[in-house]
Amino acid sequence: MRAVSNLTRLGFELDTLLDIDELVRGGGTVRPWLPFKANFMCLYGNNKTNTTPTDKEHGRRNVTKIGPLCSVVRGCGLARAHNGRGCYGNCYTCENKARYHIKYWIPVPQIFNERLLRKDLQRFHDERRDHGYEFIRTGDNGEPSYSWNNIVHLGELSIQYDLPLLVVTKSPVVSDDYTLERLANSEVVIHGSVSVLDPIGIRNNVLDLLDRYGEIGGKAVRRVVTAPFKSHLEDLWEIQDSLMYEGVSMQQPLRVTGTNPFLHLFDLEAFGPTFNHTSGVTTNRWKSAGDVGYGSRGCYASSCYECRNHCMTKPYVWRRFSN
Repeated sequence: MRAVSNLTRLGFELDTLLDIDELVRGGGTVRPWLPFKANFMCLYGNNKTNTTPTDKEHGRRNVTKIGPLCSVVRGCGLARAHNGRGCYGNCYTCENKARYHIKYWIPVPQIFNERLLRKDLQRFHDERRDHGYEFIRTGDNGEPSYSWNNIVHLGELSIQYDLPLLVVTKSPVVSDDYTLERLANSEVVIHGSVSVLDPIGIRNNVLDLLDRYGEIGGKAVRRVVTAPFKSHLEDLWEIQDSLMYEGVSMQQPLRVTGTNPFLHLFDLEAFGPTFNHTSGVTTNRWKSAGDVGYGSRGCYASSCYECRNHCMTKPYVWRRFSN
């Protein structure tokens, strides 16, 4: 119940939170539901960050090469939201982990081992001409703010290899100022994922984190999950515009399925099919909002290695977007 009370404190409505016990009971006994294990942190890639073998069919192109990702935490307490569908009612990771009966709603901090991570960071640094990345990122497979200590350790280590750390977070767990100062000194870039669709508690947490981090000299970015609202919903457009224009920001267009609980708010004709990087086909099961009027300042459905923005970690991109 403690996890549920934390979410209601942030603005989620109690009757929309996942009944975890009911989900687990309904899952049968063939494959038990288990949380993530606490493993040693390492660098890895996926089929968006890395090129994959072309001699195999999609779905079998497993990524075996080192990549720019590193999980400081696996799992996310916000996965309870919207009856277990996660943030905005369509978290792809929630759906993916449920297939394998992983209790994604239980965040599990991973184990920091400096000696092992140094090997990965050195190798990734040495191969940068091949992969083109000049940063590493955390926050793709769990909510990192459940372990600010791991974030600090990783950020202070990665910068020694000229690889600044990018943190993508909704900040359900608030950081203290001393931690933020250490992150700023290590050139960590914080992307606060925020949207009009967030409960006000979550939105305030993210914006407060970014304001505090920017004030002490850190690079803080509003990673705004944007949506094409119906034209008469002017109040939602105004909030979205303010999120995009009042600070350093980039847009990440919302992706939805036909079960999304916010569909009644959207101009559905503005959504288009998405490319599935696992199957290699364009699908209408997931649809993307695309650019809703904010130009090239965005993160789209292309592969990460094809993206010119690189999450605003490149100096010339930062100068262009922060002015």
